[in-house]
Amino acid sequence: MAGLGYAGGHRGKRVDNTRRAIQGNARAQRVFVVAPVGALGSGKTRLLKKVFDKLAVQHGKYRQHLVEQGSAKDGGATIWDAIYLCSDEFAAGGKHNQRLQSTRLREACESFTLEKVGRAPAGSNHVVLLDKNHIHAGDLKRSATPFMQPGITVRVIALFLADTDDVAGEEKVWNYPWSPKTMAVCLKRVLERDAHPTLGSAANDDRKKASVFLKFWRLFERHRGLEESNLVSSVLVLPIVGGGRWKEDGTGLAKEILASDIDSDESGEKVLEKVKKLVAMLECGEESSAEFDKCVDLVVQKVRTLASAPLASRALPPRTLTAPTPPFQLRCPLYVGVEISGANKELLLRHAANLLDLSRWNVKEELHVTLLFLRSRYPEGERRKQIVQAIAMGEDMMATVSPKRLLVVPGRLVCAEVEVDGPGFLDDLQPQPHLHITMALDNGCPAKLSGRFLMGFKEQWEVIEGTRLSDIEAFDFSDNVRLSDCRVKSYFR
Repeated sequence: MAGLGYAGGHRGKRVDNTRRAIQGNARAQRVFVVAPVGALGSGKTRLLKKVFDKLAVQHGKYRQHLVEQGSAKDGGATIWDAIYLCSDEFAAGGKHNQRLQSTRLREACESFTLEKVGRAPAGSNHVVLLDKNHIHAGDLKRSATPFMQPGITVRVIALFLADTDDVAGEEKVWNYPWSPKTMAVCLKRVLERDAHPTLGSAANDDRKKASVFLKFWRLFERHRGLEESNLVSSVLVLPIVGGGRWKEDGTGLAKEILASDIDSDESGEKVLEKVKKLVAMLECGEESSAEFDKCVDLVVQKVRTLASAPLASRALPPRTLTAPTPPFQLRCPLYVGVEISGANKELLLRHAANLLDLSRWNVKEELHVTLLFLRSRYPEGERRKQIVQAIAMGEDMMATVSPKRLLVVPGRLVCAEVEVDGPGFLDDLQPQPHLHITMALDNGCPAKLSGRFLMGFKEQWEVIEGTRLSDIEAFDFSDNVRLSDCRVKSYFR
């Protein structure tokens, strides 16, 4: 079922048990999540492993599912525990499965929170080095969510892996945060890799490697950068990606490659030839270990500095929802949903327009995903009341919406089937089946029928609300379409 990753029974019980255990042993703790943002091949894994090695701890160091790493203890260290978690190491049989990897990674985060953070002395600091592909602030929030439990203050230290100084200004030739030369350097590293889950099961297939790299790189187009916030305590820009120079300027070829479709059978091999030509135009020298070590030391020092500050003076407002209001005081919304507006709406409509002619439709002014219908009923259960109350009162909750398929019912409507990924506590809402955005209407077709059409299409009904199944058209969105930082809100009409 598309939605918030709601797994019902098993996962719901595990999350509830984690919450109850920590609530029963609540004490002031602080977790620093160190999360990198960079292109594939930019050196995230190498950087985090070096930082992990250099961090001094009082109690213990761990990897993956609490596998203890032998290391000397430092009684004067400001950090109690540290753990290194790598998303790729949670892959099954070395094969890329994003949903499975995300589930296993989240379980490891919850285990660390329960077994280590929840049992540590009051006032302890814990560091989580999260080796995962982050792109924007929404990704950082999702990575921090599993640690947001009663009594725990969570801060993110974002590491933006930037170009080295020798390419300053070269990135201005296009709308990406790195230069064409950096793209070539990272591509070279990716093509030289052996087995790697992120690059797919055909790990030694250069075309597959290049395809995955280019899809990921394109996600950074018009990247808005990272800023400090209540959650992100620091943004470190680390000039770490370099080590090469052009033998022949490859800027034009890099632009040409990004405008190509490497997944097409007709053009894929031609694009791969261009990729290899681009890499060959690069002369890679020895990387400066001194500069790399400076970046490692900078991260370690930042962690130590933040961990040395008194907990009370740096604590965030408690990451707890507003206490539930008695039913007679709760103004119950009609439904709870995720708003699609501004740049996100423009992005969605632009991709939809690539699939069909939207000028023939009446495009809705207000776009959103409905998560929970309430009508005039009150939410069932104290936990759900608490969440709906917090949303209705304007609690800052953000989600990422991923459009998967565009459904066109001739003469009636256009809707987008979507998946929604948001804060962990939204799992307590039972999502509507077949989540969708009603984008365009014709002939006054009620928006509520979108879910009905989507359900009938997926279950292959012969006739859906008077329309034959064979008359409905479906188009797949590109895998890299993601609407980030969408607000979760209540609708009262």
